[in-house]
Amino acid sequence: PDGELAIAPPPAARAWALDAGLPLAGEQRAAAENSVRIVSPASGSTLYLAPELTSQEVMLRATAGPGAQEITFRVNGVLAGTAPGADARLVYPLRPGHYEVEATALYAQGVQTTTSSTFEVKPR
Repeated sequence: PDGELAIAPPPAARAWALDAGLPLAGEQRAAAENSVRIVSPASGSTLYLAPELTSQEVMLRATAGPGAQEITFRVNGVLAGTAPGADARLVYPLRPGHYEVEATALYAQGVQTTTSSTFEVKPR
């Protein structure tokens, strides 16, 4: 009705579209504003240790809607850290094994949204 063009991206692209400043269609915008998505490592990834590097780490990254105050990361149920804002990053040490990453975004009035993904680390 107002002549504004809005898009309806798939769920995996909602956080990206918000970050890019693209207007989302009605319900999708409301859902995306209180969402959280793990960007890195991608769910189902297999990472390999690099013995030539002195430290073995991975960047955990999650994005949330623009109203997110902070994002908390848990790895295999253990608190890994908290980062401020809607684009949170945290460096995490790697060892061989299977990992489940959980990201929880905290919004105003105590609203929380959580998502999880898995990845595996193998020796070279």
